Amino acid sequence: MTSKSGEVSKPCLAGLTEEHLFILNVCALPPSSIKEFARIIGTAVINIAAERVDDLKSMISCPIPIDCFDEDSWRLEKIFGSVRISRKTIEIIWALSYGYSVFFMEVVDKGRIQYGQNNKYTDDPIVRPALAFIRWAMDEFEKGSTDPSILPTEFVSPIGDTSVPAPIPNIDALLESHQGVTNRVYQAVMAFFLHHELVHIFYPNTAGGGTPESEIEADRLAAQWILQSPPNDAERTYRLIGITIAETILAAKDLHQGLRQSKTHPPGFDRLRIIIAPYAPDECDPIWEIVGIILSIHMSSAEIGQDLITKIDVECFGKAIEPILEIIESHYSNATGSVFTEHGEEDMLE
Repeated sequence: MTSKSGEVSKPCLAGLTEEHLFILNVCALPPSSIKEFARIIGTAVINIAAERVDDLKSMISCPIPIDCFDEDSWRLEKIFGSVRISRKTIEIIWALSYGYSVFFMEVVDKGRIQYGQNNKYTDDPIVRPALAFIRWAMDEFEKGSTDPSILPTEFVSPIGDTSVPAPIPNIDALLESHQGVTNRVYQAVMAFFLHHELVHIFYPNTAGGGTPESEIEADRLAAQWILQSPPNDAERTYRLIGITIAETILAAKDLHQGLRQSKTHPPGFDRLRIIIAPYAPDECDPIWEIVGIILSIHMSSAEIGQDLITKIDVECFGKAIEPILEIIESHYSNATGSVFTEHGEEDMLE
């Protein structure tokens, strides 16, 4: 690969478009297929809202580095004019994208979900491994950056050097497969997180971060960028699902680590409600069903409010969001004497 200046880039560096809007650096990642997951990150910024590439060109005067680094904790942040994302963050987002995609394709879409029953699908040979990936991600949220871990061993990667289901190069031929859908979901989730960081780079009022308000504004502008002009309703829905899952991941992270009392970042549930509500104002919008089901999976696993599902109006999941938050707040208040738990800022989306 040759840069605009004519210099030959290192093999582990990749310009993400012919215009070289971004430079993806995976040099620090271990020699495994995690690099394949990382390589999708950069293309996600372009592929999600591809109609706005010319707008990106007008804003980017020199390539923006996206540095992937080998760290066993959740970290996604802006450092000066670059974006940094840890190996653990990549693994968690891919694992949850895969687990959620399979669960919805095999259980929800086929009408197999049974509300009000403790149905864990442990006997299903397809769903059980997918839930194992969700469980692994939950464990990572709960333990933070302590203790090294390995991903679930339910799958053997086609690449052969990791147990994680690998990305599919020819995604167009396999859009309806589990991994094809996962590719699309993963790209949509990553695109939102990366556009959040790009907002910090390009918009002075959010550049420093440091306040809950600036983080909410970065979320809002990232969502607005992605959803402003999709080519059709189906594409808009797909993008909104990606944004919803991204915000739900942050809410689930708080669910497993405890609601955060932070001077710099809002609770994940606040971000979820504030950002998604304008695009799904109807409480019966199907997007809220996605939120309700994902949160109920995490709550069941964490043994928080296990009887909640029996009280949910399954016709209008949007009405369940407030009861879900009240149960979680009550759980942590009873456990710690306070609704909030103290956490450092270093492992949060910035």
